[in-house]
Amino acid sequence: MSHKFKLNKSYFNSKEKTPQIFVDFLTNPLNEAYLFFNHSCQYLFNNMIIQIERATSVIEVLQALKNIVECIKERIAEKKRPLRVKTVLKRNIIYEQEKKFQLEMNNYYSTIHGCYLVK
Repeated sequence: MSHKFKLNKSYFNSKEKTPQIFVDFLTNPLNEAYLFFNHSCQYLFNNMIIQIERATSVIEVLQALKNIVECIKERIAEKKRPLRVKTVLKRNIIYEQEKKFQLEMNNYYSTIHGCYLVK
């Protein structure tokens, strides 16, 4: 379990009236993998936004969009999982949960690719 995840879990476990949603979230080891996956995706899109903000022409904006499309395509084709996600899954998760996580991750990439980036 990552240091920050442990700290949050410890903090909310020490409180008397912790909302049940936090308890449920922090007791499911798969949620740590979801956090790292989300963080990885934020990194991709943040880089794209920075490229677009620095762009001085429409061609540069289109190139930034093309780059993110290619990156998402690669992740779909390779069924790529970020390293931190792999570590969490190997440490905590049983096979069925890992399979579910991989399917949801692929659905996420496919939705972004098909619905938002490629029309």
